Amino acid sequence: MSSAVESITRLNERAVDVVESLVDQLAAAAKSADGFVRSSPWQAAAAGAVAGIAAGILVSRGARRSRRFATDRDYPSEVTGG
Repeated sequence: MSSAVESITRLNERAVDVVESLVDQLAAAAKSADGFVRSSPWQAAAAGAVAGIAAGILVSRGARRSRRFATDRDYPSEVTGG
């Protein structure tokens, strides 16, 4: 086998190992989250609500910021009639 093929084979094996490790970690995290939700559902619901509110605030701030920068650069806009 050529050196390039061997390198690609090793890289592929390493990628498979990394993906398998990530899958194992995600499965453990999901199992832990499932245990938490089953043991305290109201706290989990509150945490989800807080995360949703925080995400909404961040998205709205980002949208506001992008609109402000778009008007600062004199881009045509449906709002300004351009």
